[in-house]
Amino acid sequence: ATSTQVTVTGNYNGTQTASLTVAPNNSTVTTGTAAFVTSYGAALNGTVNPEGASGYGYFQFSTDPLFGSYCSAGNYGLAANSTPQSFSVSTTSSPTSSSCWTLLSGTTFYYRTVFQNTLTSTTVFGPVQQFTTLATPVTTIAPTGITSFAATINGTVNTGGAPGNAYFQYSVDSTFATSVCQSVSQALTANTTAQAVAISTTASSGWYTNSNNQTVLCFALPSGTTYYYRTVFSNGNNGQTIYGSVQQFTTLATPVTTVAATNITSYSATLNGTVNTGGAPGNAYFQYSV
Repeated sequence: ATSTQVTVTGNYNGTQTASLTVAPNNSTVTTGTAAFVTSYGAALNGTVNPEGASGYGYFQFSTDPLFGSYCSAGNYGLAANSTPQSFSVSTTSSPTSSSCWTLLSGTTFYYRTVFQNTLTSTTVFGPVQQFTTLATPVTTIAPTGITSFAATINGTVNTGGAPGNAYFQYSVDSTFATSVCQSVSQALTANTTAQAVAISTTASSGWYTNSNNQTVLCFALPSGTTYYYRTVFSNGNNGQTIYGSVQQFTTLATPVTTVAATNITSYSATLNGTVNTGGAPGNAYFQYSV
C-alpha cells in the first residue's frame, strides 16, 4: 500500500475521532545516463516512481562527488500514482548561477536525480552518475605564405558543440607577456569536428613597441624577424578561452648586395647591386659619397 490511514477513537467528554495518515517513504528514484553532452552542458535523465505520493523531480550536479556544493536544474511536477515517470533536463536551464548553465569544457560533473515528496516533506536521492563535458582541442600548425613582411598563420579548433571565435596571437616575446599582436577573428560553427583556421597577419590591426622603442605595425612586420604565435578559441557559450601550443616563424630576410661599379669615367660610373625583396614590392637606389 502507498499509505495507511488509521482512525483512533477515544472517549473523553464525548467521542472524539482523530485521523492519522502514515505515508511510507518508499519512492523509487533512478538516475539515467546523460545525453547530448557538449563542451558546455548536457541533458540529465532520471525516473521517479512516487508510489502514490505527489511531488516534483529535479537534478543536482557538481564537480564534487560528495555534493558539498552543487547546481540544481529542473522542477518537474510528478503525478500521485505508482508508475515510473521519466524526465530530462538540460544543465543549460539551471537557474542557480551562470557557472551552472554554462559549464567549463573538459570537466567531470557528478549528478543525481532528486524527488521532493510533498506529501511527507521528504527528499529521496537517486544514485550518482557522472559525465564529462567535451574538450575543445585547439592546435597551432605550421604557417604558410611567409614573406618578408607577413605570414598566414594556421590552426584547428574543435568547438565541442559550441559556437565561438578563433584568432591568433603573435609576438616577438615567446612568453606573450609583451609586444602581443592579435589577428582578426574567424567565426566557428557549433559542431564537434575540427575546423580549420587560417588568417594572414596582414589582416591584423594595432601595433607593438620593440626593444628599440620603435613602433611596429602588426600588419607590416619587419623582415628577418622571428615571431611566436598560437591559436586561441573563445567559447561563445561558457566564455572560456583555450590556447593552442606555441609555434614560430621568421619573416624572410631581404638580402641587399652592392657589387663592383662599371663604366667608370673621369666624371661618372654605373653603380650595381642586387636586392631580394622577400615577396614585398619596393624601390632600390644607391647612396654614394666622398
